[in-house]
Amino acid sequence: MLRTFLLRRLPILAPLLAALWLFQGGGSQEVALTWVLPEEPQVTEARVRVVGEDGAVASSIAWGSERHPAERHLAHRAFLAPGAYRIQAVLHRADGTTKDLERELHIDPEDDAIRVHLE
Repeated sequence: MLRTFLLRRLPILAPLLAALWLFQGGGSQEVALTWVLPEEPQVTEARVRVVGEDGAVASSIAWGSERHPAERHLAHRAFLAPGAYRIQAVLHRADGTTKDLERELHIDPEDDAIRVHLE
């Protein structure tokens, strides 16, 4: 009897539950991330990954080369669900050194733009 009741209501309940889940921030949202590199030493190449709590790469970007050094400010649009992330970055510098960075990033449902300093 309960099974019949649920089966009859499923076409109505499923979209309502999905809408409620999305409304409460369960889905991904577009976030404008601006990566800010240090002034000195100049960064020739930057590689950044945004990693979710499950270890999956949610977004990644790389820019710059030896011929065309990385821009100091770079905007990057990513679709991220609210929650905690880990930023993993590798910065190749003009002086020949490499710097590995790891930072925490938290996305709130109302976030639409975040500046991340990679220093």
